[in-house]
Amino acid sequence: MSFAVPAPPELSCPACGHRGAPNALPYRTLSYYTCGACGLVVSVRPGVRPNATPAPTVIRRILLADGSAMLRQAVRQRFKPGPGDQFVEGGDGFEMLTRYTEAMRAGEQPTTIVMDVAMPVLDGKNAALMIRAVEDAFEPAKRSPIVFHTTHPNDEGFQRLLAYLGDATHLPKAEGASPEELADALLKSLTES
Repeated sequence: MSFAVPAPPELSCPACGHRGAPNALPYRTLSYYTCGACGLVVSVRPGVRPNATPAPTVIRRILLADGSAMLRQAVRQRFKPGPGDQFVEGGDGFEMLTRYTEAMRAGEQPTTIVMDVAMPVLDGKNAALMIRAVEDAFEPAKRSPIVFHTTHPNDEGFQRLLAYLGDATHLPKAEGASPEELADALLKSLTES
């Protein structure tokens, strides 16, 4: 971020006695004035912020695992990526685990993981437990939230799993809904959270 630096006044350095215009070094909301001869900071004054500060760019990295290719396609078509946003998909839990591990290795921790429970090769429950194990190995500052987008009942056993995983939620799939309707509901819930 840059901001206007007020014109430096002529100052006298208490260390070397040099008299003259100091060097201005803007940092955040302040301007540091240093002696032109010895470099000592002789004054600190507020800087002037510009009128418009750009909003920080939010990067979303969404991983989606679902056995339904039609649902994955509907989500992909409706996902409106911003600069730097990523959408990665997989058809089963093993593929999701592989993609998650690759992302962590690249230093690109997913901001949200969305998965079904009933998937081929490796189901969502076991994939989520393995994702947390991989996460523990990489020691990120914060866990990636997991959203189970599923028709699986939210029973007591599933509630225990969500509590064990931490930062995990259940988003029920509407029975009989089209892939497009499910994709719209999923993306709406992701933008609201």
